[in-house]
Amino acid sequence: MKVEQRIQFSIRDVLDYKEAIGIIGGTDYVLPPQMPNIAYKQLQIPWNYEAPVILRKQKTEIVELLQVETLYTVRLEVSKIKTRGAKTFLEEQLTISNESGRILFISRSQLVTGGVHK
Repeated sequence: MKVEQRIQFSIRDVLDYKEAIGIIGGTDYVLPPQMPNIAYKQLQIPWNYEAPVILRKQKTEIVELLQVETLYTVRLEVSKIKTRGAKTFLEEQLTISNESGRILFISRSQLVTGGVHK
């Protein structure tokens, strides 16, 4: 399962994020390092996870900091789906690329859910 979409982050997105996690100061034109994970809010994801959803592991690789008001391609891929009893184990990868296709941000997560529905 995968979804790909073009998105951009606004200055308002950055200010709201910084306020929510208590960051004071800095430039509002560069996204804080973990902020790209909020790309999930803008994605039109055609599947959903059944509760409970547990994040087992997450690894993030930042190649380059992202800028506000810049168009990026965001891709979310789900793989290695295995069901054991009432639990579903899966891996999710979120990548953000620039206009030339260069990957700037990668987040890999291992999740345990109560199921996946399309």
